[in-house]
Amino acid sequence: MRIWRLSLARFADQAFTGRGSLKSAARWHPIGTTLVYTSGSLALAALEFFVNWSRRSAPEPLVAIPADTAPDVSVLELEHRRLPSGWRAQPVHPATQQIGAAWIKSGASAILSVPSVIIPQERNCLLNPTHGDFKKIRIGKPEPFSFDPRMWK
Repeated sequence: MRIWRLSLARFADQAFTGRGSLKSAARWHPIGTTLVYTSGSLALAALEFFVNWSRRSAPEPLVAIPADTAPDVSVLELEHRRLPSGWRAQPVHPATQQIGAAWIKSGASAILSVPSVIIPQERNCLLNPTHGDFKKIRIGKPEPFSFDPRMWK
C-alpha cells in the first residue's frame, strides 16, 4: 500500500518520526503521543495539509513524501460505526484523541486506518513509529510539491 505525507521541506527529515505530535494535539491524539499522520493518496494528503494550514499565504517550500508498506505490516481499520457522534466536529472531539492514544498504547498495529474528516469515504493512515512493523514501511524520497496559487485568492 502506498501512503503519502506532505511536509514543509525544512522538516522532511523528521516527517516520519512522530516528534511533531509530541508537541501539539490533533484529531487522533493528545499532546505527548507519538504518531505520524499520512493519507491514502497525495490528493488527500494535500487537502489535509491545506485545511490545517493556518496562515493566509501558501507554505513554501513543501515536499510530498511517499511511503510503501510491506504486505505483512499490521493494519487495524477503524470503522465508521465505531466512531463517536461528532467525530468530525471542530474543535476536535476528545473521544477521537482517546481512540488514537489507546491504539498507540495497545501496540495493536503499526498502522491505524481512519476515515478522513474532510472526505469520510477516503482513508488516512496513522503510523505508530514505535511499533516493530514500522521498520517495514519504506519511506521514499521527498518530492517538491506546491499548491496552485488560486487556492489563496
